[in-house]
Amino acid sequence: MTDKTEEAFNPNEAERQLEAIIFAAKDYVVPSEHFRPLVQEAAREQGRIRAQEQRIGKMIIGLILGSCCCSLAWPGVMYLQSRYRPVTTEEIHHRAHEIKRQRYQSYDSAFVDAYVEVREEQASKLQMNSKQDSSD
Repeated sequence: MTDKTEEAFNPNEAERQLEAIIFAAKDYVVPSEHFRPLVQEAAREQGRIRAQEQRIGKMIIGLILGSCCCSLAWPGVMYLQSRYRPVTTEEIHHRAHEIKRQRYQSYDSAFVDAYVEVREEQASKLQMNSKQDSSD
């Protein structure tokens, strides 16, 4: 392209000319009576759709963030639950049956061994808690 063609096309000048033509036609071009209500209704509908899309987007983001927080917190919750959960007699009986099968001993002595294991585990947890409390 030469310098003359670059000078001939000026986007700012073209916009000014278009605006001048529209301004000159203001007395000749008149919209119909129904044009304004149709445009307003279309704009309202577009606004409703946009607001609904934004609400849905915010809900999706909230669900994603909530699920991420839950998945990150889940191991900690499970650790705390296992640490502070009371031991039931059913669990002691189950452990006694395991000990009976593994060590080939009577159920009574296996039950005592299971009970002792549980008490030692509880005592070690209690000692860990007291150590943490004293360091805090």
